[in-house]
Amino acid sequence: MGIHARKEAVQQLLRDEASGAYAGHARRQQGGVAADERQITDLVSGVVRWRRRLDFIVDAFYRGQPDKLDPRIRMVLRMGLYDLIVAETPPHAAVHEAVGVARELVHKGAAGLVNGVLRAVLRAPRLPVPTTGSRPRDLAIWYSHPDWMVERWFWRWPEEEVVPLLEYNNARPWWSIHDTGLTESDLAALGEEGEDYAESTRVPGFLRARATQGLVRSGALTGGRARVQDEAAALVVHAFLDVLQPTGQTPPSGSSSTDIPPEASESDARPTDRLLLDVCAAPGGKAVYAALLAHKPLRVMATDLHAGRTRLIGRLAASHSLAPNAPGHGAAPGTRVETRVMDAKTPDEDLVGRADVVLVDAPCSGLGVLARRADARWKRTEEDVQTLITLQADILDGAARCVRPGGVLIYSTCTIEPEENQLQVEAFLQRHEDFAREPIPSTFPGPVTEDGDYLSLPQHTGMDGAYAARLRLRK
Repeated sequence: MGIHARKEAVQQLLRDEASGAYAGHARRQQGGVAADERQITDLVSGVVRWRRRLDFIVDAFYRGQPDKLDPRIRMVLRMGLYDLIVAETPPHAAVHEAVGVARELVHKGAAGLVNGVLRAVLRAPRLPVPTTGSRPRDLAIWYSHPDWMVERWFWRWPEEEVVPLLEYNNARPWWSIHDTGLTESDLAALGEEGEDYAESTRVPGFLRARATQGLVRSGALTGGRARVQDEAAALVVHAFLDVLQPTGQTPPSGSSSTDIPPEASESDARPTDRLLLDVCAAPGGKAVYAALLAHKPLRVMATDLHAGRTRLIGRLAASHSLAPNAPGHGAAPGTRVETRVMDAKTPDEDLVGRADVVLVDAPCSGLGVLARRADARWKRTEEDVQTLITLQADILDGAARCVRPGGVLIYSTCTIEPEENQLQVEAFLQRHEDFAREPIPSTFPGPVTEDGDYLSLPQHTGMDGAYAARLRLRK
C-alpha cells in the first residue's frame, strides 16, 4: 500500500469521525483495485478498533499537550502506529509513508512531528503499558475497549476468559458467505489477490472468507448467487427450522409441493402453508435464509418499523427470486417473502394468532459483533443497554400475540449480555405463563446452554456472539 492509499484511509477516518458514520461504510461498495480497496478497508477498521491503545501511545510520546494536537496529525500518528505495532509493517516503510501522508495532508512541519514521534517509539526499549491501579481499566486501554464493557465482563468471567474475547473483537474478522449459486468466476474473484476462503465447518453451504469485495465486483451479491451472513446469525434459523419444515409433513390432498404455483400471493395462501413472521427483520438475512432452506411451501412475512428498511428486505428477497410473484428458483415452490411496515409492539390484527413461528430478532447492544462492527464499541453506552432492555420487552410482548396456539416464539439477539438474553426471556415467561421455554433440538449444530438456549460466545466458538431462545405457546 502506497502513500496515496494511506492518505485515502486517513481522509476516510477523518470523515467518519466528523460525521459519526460507521467506519469505512462509504468504501464498501467501491469498485476500485481489489488490493487497494481491501487494504484501505482493513486499515480504516484496524485504526478504529485499536484507537484507544494508539492514542495512549501517542500521548506517551508526544511532547506537547495531547489535547491540543491537530486531529489530522493525531490520525496520521494512529495510522503510523497501527502499521508499526499491529500490522507489523517494516519500520522504514511505515515511517516513510506516514511522514508522506502528513506532508501532503497537513504541512511540512507536521511531517517532521510525525517522523519524530514514530522514531521515538522505535527507539524505546519497550512500549509503555497502562498502570491505572484498575486491572479492568488497564485492559480496556491496552485492548482498546470502553471501560464499562470490560468491567461488565470482569464481573462475569475471569481474566483468562475476558482477554480472549477482547482479542477476538480486535482481530480482522472472517466473513461468512451463503453460496446460493456461485460460479467459477465468482470464486476466482473471491480469492483474488491471494485472499483465503474455505468451506464452513458449522453451517452447510457457507464459505468463510477474509474479504467480500471480489463478490461485490463480480455481481454475485446483487445477482442472488451469494449472501453475506455470519454463521452465528445463520444458526438462529436452524433453531426453529424443524417447526416450519416438520418431518413427515404432507402436501394437501390430491397435490404435491410442486403443484403449488410460484406466483402464489398473500391473498391465495393455502391453509397448509406454514407462516414465519419475522419482526424487526431488516435487512432480511434470516427471513431469506429460512425461505431458501424450505423444502415445503413456506410463507414468510418480514416486517420492520420503517419503509426504507422493508425495501432492503424486498431487494434481498427479489435478488433470490423470493419476492411475491417472482419465479422462484432456490426454494420450495410456493415459498415467498412478503414485507410489511409494522410496529412489532402493536402488531396488525390480521397477524394476531396466525404464525407458526414468530422470530423476534431484537434490537440489541450488539456486543457480540464488535469484531465485525469496528466502531460499535465507541458508539454504545451502558445507558443504551438499559434502554434496549425495555424496548426488547415491549417488542416481545407485542410479537407474542401473533403466535398461534401451539406455535413457537423465537427470541434472538447478537449480544452476549445476560440482561438482554437469558434474563430477558425469564422476565417474559413470568409475564406470560401461557408460554414455556423449549430446548432447541439435539440436532442443532451450534452451542446450547443448560437451559436449552443457543448461545455463541466468541471466545469459545470463534464466531460472532449470538443468542436464541425457543418459547412454545401452550395449546
